[in-house]
Amino acid sequence: MQCKDLSPLHPDFWDLLIKALGWLVTAGAAWFGVVKYHRQRRREAIEDRKQKERELAQRAQELRVKVFEKELELYSRASEAVSKIALAARPGAQPKSPPADEPSKKTMSPEDEFWTLYWGPLCIVESPAVEKAMMALGSVRLSVCELQDFARKMMRVRGF
Repeated sequence: MQCKDLSPLHPDFWDLLIKALGWLVTAGAAWFGVVKYHRQRRREAIEDRKQKERELAQRAQELRVKVFEKELELYSRASEAVSKIALAARPGAQPKSPPADEPSKKTMSPEDEFWTLYWGPLCIVESPAVEKAMMALGSVRLSVCELQDFARKMMRVRGF
Protein backbone atom coordinates (compact mmCIF):
# COMPACT_ATOMS: atom_id res chain seq x y z
CA MET A 1 0.00 0.00 0.00
CA GLN A 2 1.24 3.32 -1.02
CA CYS A 3 1.07 6.38 1.17
CA LYS A 4 -0.85 9.14 -0.54
CA ASP A 5 0.42 12.63 -0.73
CA LEU A 6 -1.96 14.61 1.48
CA SER A 7 -1.11 18.17 0.80
CA PRO A 8 -3.65 20.81 1.85
CA LEU A 9 -4.72 21.04 -1.76
CA HIS A 10 -5.56 17.39 -2.02
CA PRO A 11 -9.32 16.61 -1.59
CA ASP A 12 -8.69 13.61 0.70
CA PHE A 13 -6.82 15.87 3.14
CA TRP A 14 -9.90 17.93 3.87
CA ASP A 15 -12.08 14.85 4.09
CA LEU A 16 -9.77 13.26 6.69
CA LEU A 17 -9.37 16.51 8.59
CA ILE A 18 -13.16 17.01 8.85
CA LYS A 19 -13.66 13.40 9.95
CA ALA A 20 -10.89 13.69 12.56
CA LEU A 21 -12.34 16.95 13.87
CA GLY A 22 -15.77 15.31 14.02
CA TRP A 23 -14.36 12.46 16.10
CA LEU A 24 -12.52 14.91 18.38
CA VAL A 25 -15.66 16.99 18.92
CA THR A 26 -17.68 13.85 19.61
CA ALA A 27 -15.08 12.56 22.09
CA GLY A 28 -14.87 15.99 23.75
CA ALA A 29 -18.64 16.20 24.07
CA ALA A 30 -18.78 12.68 25.55
CA TRP A 31 -16.01 13.55 28.02
CA PHE A 32 -17.78 16.79 28.96
CA GLY A 33 -21.03 14.88 29.52
CA VAL A 34 -19.35 12.30 31.76
CA VAL A 35 -17.62 14.98 33.84
CA LYS A 36 -20.85 16.98 34.15
CA TYR A 37 -22.77 13.84 35.13
CA HIS A 38 -20.26 12.96 37.89
CA ARG A 39 -20.22 16.51 39.23
CA GLN A 40 -24.02 16.53 39.35
CA ARG A 41 -24.07 13.19 41.16
CA ARG A 42 -21.49 14.49 43.66
CA ARG A 43 -23.58 17.63 44.29
CA GLU A 44 -26.70 15.49 44.77
CA ALA A 45 -24.85 13.20 47.20
CA ILE A 46 -23.64 16.23 49.20
CA GLU A 47 -27.15 17.72 49.23
CA ASP A 48 -28.64 14.37 50.31
CA ARG A 49 -26.11 14.13 53.13
CA LYS A 50 -26.90 17.70 54.25
CA GLN A 51 -30.63 16.94 54.15
CA LYS A 52 -30.14 13.81 56.26
CA GLU A 53 -28.04 15.79 58.74
CA ARG A 54 -30.80 18.44 58.98
CA GLU A 55 -33.43 15.74 59.55
CA LEU A 56 -31.23 14.09 62.19
CA ALA A 57 -30.70 17.44 63.93
CA GLN A 58 -34.46 18.07 63.85
CA ARG A 59 -35.18 14.64 65.34
CA ALA A 60 -32.57 15.24 68.03
CA GLN A 61 -34.19 18.59 68.85
CA GLU A 62 -37.63 16.95 69.05
CA LEU A 63 -36.20 14.32 71.38
CA ARG A 64 -34.60 17.00 73.58
CA VAL A 65 -37.95 18.81 73.77
CA LYS A 66 -39.73 15.60 74.79
CA VAL A 67 -37.09 14.83 77.42
CA PHE A 68 -37.28 18.40 78.71
CA GLU A 69 -41.09 18.19 78.95
CA LYS A 70 -40.79 14.92 80.86
CA GLU A 71 -38.16 16.46 83.15
CA LEU A 72 -40.43 19.42 83.79
CA GLU A 73 -43.34 17.13 84.65
CA LEU A 74 -41.27 14.94 86.98
CA TYR A 75 -39.48 17.88 88.62
CA SER A 76 -42.83 19.54 89.21
CA ARG A 77 -44.22 16.39 90.80
CA ALA A 78 -41.12 15.98 92.96
CA SER A 79 -41.21 19.63 93.98
CA GLU A 80 -44.89 19.33 94.86
CA ALA A 81 -44.25 16.20 96.95
CA VAL A 82 -41.36 17.88 98.76
CA SER A 83 -43.39 21.02 99.43
CA LYS A 84 -46.25 18.92 100.85
CA ILE A 85 -43.79 17.07 103.08
CA ALA A 86 -42.34 20.41 104.22
CA LEU A 87 -45.77 21.87 104.91
CA ALA A 88 -46.83 18.77 106.82
CA ALA A 89 -43.66 18.96 108.92
CA ARG A 90 -44.50 22.44 110.24
CA PRO A 91 -45.31 22.60 113.92
CA GLY A 92 -49.07 22.48 114.44
CA ALA A 93 -49.79 21.51 110.83
CA GLN A 94 -53.05 19.65 110.31
CA PRO A 95 -53.52 17.21 107.43
CA LYS A 96 -55.58 18.96 104.79
CA SER A 97 -58.66 17.15 103.59
CA PRO A 98 -59.71 17.49 99.94
CA PRO A 99 -62.44 20.01 99.15
CA ALA A 100 -65.99 18.64 99.20
CA ASP A 101 -66.54 19.36 95.50
CA GLU A 102 -63.55 17.20 94.46
CA PRO A 103 -64.32 13.53 94.07
CA SER A 104 -62.18 11.47 96.38
CA LYS A 105 -59.61 9.49 94.51
CA LYS A 106 -56.87 7.27 95.73
CA THR A 107 -53.73 9.36 95.80
CA MET A 108 -50.32 8.62 97.19
CA SER A 109 -49.08 10.34 100.26
CA PRO A 110 -46.39 12.95 99.56
CA GLU A 111 -43.78 10.63 101.04
CA ASP A 112 -44.89 7.76 98.78
CA GLU A 113 -44.91 10.10 95.77
CA PHE A 114 -41.39 11.25 96.64
CA TRP A 115 -40.06 7.71 96.99
CA THR A 116 -41.82 6.59 93.81
CA LEU A 117 -40.15 9.42 91.91
CA TYR A 118 -36.85 8.88 93.75
CA TRP A 119 -36.56 5.21 92.78
CA GLY A 120 -38.47 5.42 89.50
CA PRO A 121 -38.78 7.86 86.64
CA LEU A 122 -36.49 10.58 88.00
CA CYS A 123 -33.55 8.19 87.77
CA ILE A 124 -33.87 8.40 83.99
CA VAL A 125 -33.99 12.16 83.43
CA GLU A 126 -32.59 13.88 86.50
CA SER A 127 -29.53 16.08 86.27
CA PRO A 128 -26.59 15.49 88.63
CA ALA A 129 -27.64 18.47 90.77
CA VAL A 130 -31.19 17.16 91.17
CA GLU A 131 -29.86 13.67 91.85
CA LYS A 132 -27.70 15.00 94.69
CA ALA A 133 -30.62 16.98 96.10
CA MET A 134 -32.96 13.97 95.93
CA MET A 135 -30.33 11.77 97.58
CA ALA A 136 -29.82 14.35 100.31
CA LEU A 137 -33.53 14.49 101.03
CA GLY A 138 -33.89 10.73 100.84
CA SER A 139 -30.97 9.92 103.11
CA VAL A 140 -31.52 12.31 106.02
CA ARG A 141 -34.43 13.72 107.93
CA LEU A 142 -34.40 17.39 106.98
CA SER A 143 -35.81 20.26 108.95
CA VAL A 144 -38.62 22.38 107.52
CA CYS A 145 -36.18 25.07 106.39
CA GLU A 146 -33.99 22.51 104.64
CA LEU A 147 -37.01 21.04 102.87
CA GLN A 148 -38.14 24.47 101.70
CA ASP A 149 -34.60 25.27 100.55
CA PHE A 150 -34.52 21.92 98.72
CA ALA A 151 -37.74 22.77 96.87
CA ARG A 152 -36.32 26.16 95.84
CA LYS A 153 -33.07 24.55 94.67
CA MET A 154 -34.94 22.02 92.55
CA MET A 155 -36.83 24.79 90.79
CA ARG A 156 -33.65 26.83 90.26
CA VAL A 157 -31.74 23.88 88.79
CA ARG A 158 -33.75 24.09 85.59
CA GLY A 159 -34.49 27.79 85.72
CA PHE A 160 -38.11 27.63 86.84
